[in-house]
Amino acid sequence: MMKLLVASEYTDPCFHPVITKARLEKTWSTQTVQDIGFLLITKNPYPLSGILQWCKTRTSVLLHATITGLAGTKLEPNTPPVDEIFKTLRKFLREKVITPSRIVIRVDPIVPGYSDYDKVKE
Repeated sequence: MMKLLVASEYTDPCFHPVITKARLEKTWSTQTVQDIGFLLITKNPYPLSGILQWCKTRTSVLLHATITGLAGTKLEPNTPPVDEIFKTLRKFLREKVITPSRIVIRVDPIVPGYSDYDKVKE
């Protein structure tokens, strides 16, 4: 049975890509490739390119990108706009950093009257 290591239970790995990669490397080095997979949950996939490159030759990885539609607001001041997130994901796909079946997009939270629904729908 495969174990799944999740990066993002306490903080978004985009803010600590070097530390996240070091922890993944340490965990992976003590396991076999068949034993472990990685789940990266983030609101900003761009800083995780190096981690995804490292993972693709070693183990299974899922990238869970959360799109809030609240980028740059008081609620999400450090979150990139929706179009930047999709631009990054398209870049990852073009460069074969990750395959489409390994990307999950979650639209959350939706705050009535506050979320940018038009950008999320695009």
